[in-house]
Amino acid sequence: RTQLVNRLAAYVYKISGGSFLKCMRILIVIYFLSIPFINSGLARIIMFYPVIVKTCEQFHVSPSKALYPFGMIGMMGLTRIPIGSTAVLHMRNNAQLEAFGITEYAMEVTDFFKACLPGALVILAYCLLVAFKRTPDHPVTEIVELDTSKKDNRPPLKPFQEFCGYAIFFLTSLGVILADVIGIPAW
Repeated sequence: RTQLVNRLAAYVYKISGGSFLKCMRILIVIYFLSIPFINSGLARIIMFYPVIVKTCEQFHVSPSKALYPFGMIGMMGLTRIPIGSTAVLHMRNNAQLEAFGITEYAMEVTDFFKACLPGALVILAYCLLVAFKRTPDHPVTEIVELDTSKKDNRPPLKPFQEFCGYAIFFLTSLGVILADVIGIPAW
C-alpha cells in the first residue's frame, strides 16, 4: 500500500531521461552496490523486484528481459567487500588452516575481495553493456500468474502514514544496530 516503489521507479525513469537501457543500468549499479550490505541474493532480488517490474511497465517491456541481468548479479554476489560477515571470513579460514597445521600463510581481510573483484567487474560490465541487448524481448516459456483469490483493494496509505511506517522501520533498525552504543540491553 505504500507508494515507495512507484516513486522510486518514477525517479529512476526521470533521471534516465526516458531511456530503458539507462534506467536499467542505473538500477543494476544500485543493485551491485547493495551486495556488501545485503548478503542474501534472494533478499536482494525480493527487495528490487517490485521496482524492476514497475520500471519495465513504464517502458512497456516484459520484466523477464530485465530479470536476467539482475539474476546474474544476484547469483554472483561475489564482491566480498570486507563489510559485515565477509569482514570475519578470513579469521574462520585462518582457524581452519591452523587446524590442519598450515601456519606459514595467514589470510588477510581483503584477500577474498581481491580474488573476487575481477570476476565481479567482468559480470557487471557484461550486465551493463551486453546482457539487456542479448536477452529475449519476451519470455521463452509462458509465464502463468498464480491465482490469488484475495486481492488487496485497500487504498494507498496517506503520506503521513507512509512516512511514519518508514520512520519507525529505519529508527528501529538503527536502534538494533546501535544498541550497544546507546545502552539498550539486548533482549
